[in-house]
Amino acid sequence: MVEGEIVNKESIWWQDIMDVTHDHQLLNVLQNETKWRMRSGDKIIFWEDYWNVDGESLKRKYPRLYLISCQQQKLINQVGRHMESTWEWKLEWRRPLFDNEVDAAVAFMGDISQVTIQQHIADGWV
Repeated sequence: MVEGEIVNKESIWWQDIMDVTHDHQLLNVLQNETKWRMRSGDKIIFWEDYWNVDGESLKRKYPRLYLISCQQQKLINQVGRHMESTWEWKLEWRRPLFDNEVDAAVAFMGDISQVTIQQHIADGWV
């Protein structure tokens, strides 16, 4: 080793993964071929990541609700909490919903209520 040389201690496999994340075309392939296994919601971004039942981001599926959410860029476990043995969503909005947004909100709540949030088990890629 040459003096002053920085040694990369990451595995070759991890270095390849990081290279993929900087290439938009390869990143799209990675995102299309992998998905999150959601457990406790400790690594998955609620609105932006692809984690729900139909595999589409909530941001894309419910754009109006996303725009009025106060919880953009929040992890799933920051958008709710466990109350005894059940999960309770704590959604925050910038304003009350308009009448024409209520149907989307009902569908949205149906989508997120299908998911089981587990305590103490980390999220991971599949």
